[in-house]
Amino acid sequence: MAPVASPTLLARLLLAVAFAAAGVAAWAEHRADLARRAEGAAFAKRYSIDVRRPSFVETAKAEATGDLAYMPLVDAAVQDAMGTVALANLEPSARKAWIESAQELTAELAAARGLSLSGLAARPGWAYHAELLAFLTYTGDRRTAPVDLTAKSARWELPARMATRLSPGDDATWGFLAGAYLETWPRLPERTTAQALPILQRAFEDPDFVRRGFGAAVAYLGVEPAARLLPKTPDALRTARDIVGKRDVPAAARLHAIWETVERETREKDLARLEELAERGDVPGRRRTAEYWLVKHPPGEFDDENGRREVGRLVEAWPEGSHGPWPRDPRAQLVQHLLAGRLASVRGTALARLGNQLTGVPDSVRARLLLAAGDRYGWERILLESGGVGSFDWTRFFTELAARELAAGDAEKAEEALSRIARPARTECDVLLVRRAVAREAGKTAEEREAEAGLALAVEDRFGAERFAGGRTVSPCVDPERWADAALLVKVASPGVSLVGYGWDGGRIGTTLVSGEATLAVPLSGLSGRRSFSIATLAGPEARASEGWVTTSTGVRGDQPEAAQAAPLPPPPAP
Repeated sequence: MAPVASPTLLARLLLAVAFAAAGVAAWAEHRADLARRAEGAAFAKRYSIDVRRPSFVETAKAEATGDLAYMPLVDAAVQDAMGTVALANLEPSARKAWIESAQELTAELAAARGLSLSGLAARPGWAYHAELLAFLTYTGDRRTAPVDLTAKSARWELPARMATRLSPGDDATWGFLAGAYLETWPRLPERTTAQALPILQRAFEDPDFVRRGFGAAVAYLGVEPAARLLPKTPDALRTARDIVGKRDVPAAARLHAIWETVERETREKDLARLEELAERGDVPGRRRTAEYWLVKHPPGEFDDENGRREVGRLVEAWPEGSHGPWPRDPRAQLVQHLLAGRLASVRGTALARLGNQLTGVPDSVRARLLLAAGDRYGWERILLESGGVGSFDWTRFFTELAARELAAGDAEKAEEALSRIARPARTECDVLLVRRAVAREAGKTAEEREAEAGLALAVEDRFGAERFAGGRTVSPCVDPERWADAALLVKVASPGVSLVGYGWDGGRIGTTLVSGEATLAVPLSGLSGRRSFSIATLAGPEARASEGWVTTSTGVRGDQPEAAQAAPLPPPPAP
């Protein structure tokens, strides 16, 4: 009877065969890899990439496999097709190589396409081989056979779509394919353009592609269809509004309205996230989120009651921590925004805490922050230690201090605070308002009359074009006793159609379309002192303010500043 191999011996034989097969396969792959590297090196030498772009060749040598080594060499060919070089700055040998390479560019692109095909065959799941193949094919056809871009679009379209499937999260891959569709759109068949719409929609998720491609999409699709492809994000909608505003201002106004809705929703969502992190005690997360909020959502963009309340919540949730320089740090700009007549929307202690994170803050500003926080010891110490007390920089502090002392029922301390204001500044609008109130409370009729006389000179109800700085900004002295129910009317002119934003003290409370000429009606209720009213052109030709006046007969309600724009407006008062 013949001997039978034991199971253990059979297993060892099978294992040996498997190892031998693996060894043969590894040897074959190694030989193939060496061949790919040699092919890449020959390509680099043939088209002088080793001379003109040696860093690309060094990168190729460092790649783990031969097919990946193709990529920097193919990228070099792409750079040759798309970039430029300053020949005057080169050595003679390099200059000669660059000049000769220009004559070989068509052949170089074709050879680079061959490398990409080889790379894709070796690693079919690698998206970037497919992407480079699509790009090289498109670039080469655009140079030598433009008709093939549409007649043989599958040559670049199929590998590009393959790349998007293999790397769905890569914005650049979608951006190339969408950009190629837009560039060839007029010559594409209707079936292809219909298939391209989802590609455009995905590409527009990249803010950079919105900047590059939305104008072309509007030209071919129209504003409304193109806008429907945009993601509902503030950045995309703002960019689209700015692009559309160069050709169709009413459409830009519609996009602006959509942007406002999305921006408000996003502000609230991001703020809720910040407050959630605060509840968890996540200080690093709070800091990052607060900084992000301030950059993405400038406080002045919505200077209405809700917008100010949101800014107050931001300050409340801002954690202590890193310091930044005054006035460049974004936190400094936030502090200045709130100190410009918006202290009622934030808790003083929270604002002072934010101010403590800034270095180089002027003493007068530090004192105002401590005054808002109710830290009497703190601001009194600054007064003792500061050498500039009594200068014009301190006018706002002593005016606010006098108002607070008066509100606390101490007219004597209020008078003392006013006495420390620089004498030339005592006729400023805000100072006169407080002087009048203090004199009235103290029963000093003569001083009250003096303040009234000063206000009679400071308060104006008519502003010519020369009073609007740059045609955009006017700074009236607002007396709340005289103008409790009044409105500022501003005549705005545009050489065409403009989308105009407007507001007080660097903020925006509303927007309106101006076609030729329009009159803004902005209520003065709730305002006091010297305030700065400005207009800003958001889309269309530059609009300018030509005239302004104050009236009490518009019927404008304080909570609806735009309500009077469509109503008949009274003429300006006679000079």
